[in-house]
Amino acid sequence: MQFKYISILFGAWALTACGAVSKLPQVDDAAAKQEAEIQKEMALNSAAQYRKRLNDVSYGLLTSNSKECPEQRFSAGIQYYYFNDKNQNIARRVFNMTDAPYIFSVAKNSSAAKAGIQIGDEIVAFNETRAPNDDHREFAKSLNDAIKETKSGKIKLTLRSGGTERDVAVSLDLVCDMPIVFQHKDVVNAFADGSNVMVSKGMMRFVENDDELALIIGHEMAHNTMGHLRKQQGNSLLGALVDGVIGAVTGVNLGLFQQAGANAFSQDFEAESDYVGAYYAARAGYDVSGAVYLWRRMGADNPAAIHLAGTSHPSTAKRLLALKKTQEEIEAKRAAGLPLLPDRENSNKVTINENPARVITE
Repeated sequence: MQFKYISILFGAWALTACGAVSKLPQVDDAAAKQEAEIQKEMALNSAAQYRKRLNDVSYGLLTSNSKECPEQRFSAGIQYYYFNDKNQNIARRVFNMTDAPYIFSVAKNSSAAKAGIQIGDEIVAFNETRAPNDDHREFAKSLNDAIKETKSGKIKLTLRSGGTERDVAVSLDLVCDMPIVFQHKDVVNAFADGSNVMVSKGMMRFVENDDELALIIGHEMAHNTMGHLRKQQGNSLLGALVDGVIGAVTGVNLGLFQQAGANAFSQDFEAESDYVGAYYAARAGYDVSGAVYLWRRMGADNPAAIHLAGTSHPSTAKRLLALKKTQEEIEAKRAAGLPLLPDRENSNKVTINENPARVITE
């Protein structure tokens, strides 16, 4: 009986549904396939450019702040592309690749850049291990492991460019073991998960320059180095225990204290990441003074975030002003010849007197 009614409804829909009434152009399938390949090439090249920019900016923060991270590793500062079954033909056209991992990014001031490695070089061997012709994924993994786990801090790469091979000895950089990952998403977002930092394509479009991007990356790095996720999880667990006790007594567990625990100190954590992250960016040589105004644009795009009470994050107005004060603090320390280290509770602080030329240490 149900099937009968469904058939009647489907028939009624088919009779009454409306379609386009204009005479539409006919598209040739072969031409559409050719255009699709062009767009795939553009997408691959665009993603490579985003990753290159992210590598350039983030590498300076990872090297300059390596001592702030709980774990470090070695890195050459390169990113390379290797074939897989899905896009190897496209990659051949876009990058003019042959049969070995292709370097599309060499971070500024990295050990690779100092060793003369260039975009377009292909990696045909490392430490005498030759790249196979068929399993580039395994070769790339072995190369990553060799760089991270070397005891000497050095690696020898055999590179090919224009059909000519050359050996390059690279003295590796010590960096934070905190991958900065590009996400191919249009939403304006960046976040940390305790070990990694993710930056969306939308965020990279939103920031107007590398100083602003460095401020965003520094903020997310600070979430990880300051252990904010771990602390939030601990607060949530304590709240869950309270909910459990109340539930045992009353027979009702609404999870209110667990939620409150998860949100506890959320604004403080965000403010601390702004503060510490600004130091990370400044230590890597980026100018925080102008970058702080990204929060003015962020507030303009998200008016709800301007409210002075804030949400899980502080108000964008307060964030901008706090970062301006942080920049003044950083400049005062520079003027005094002091290391660029964030102040901690009960530690010596640097304040600025009414006379801007005079710096006071407390």
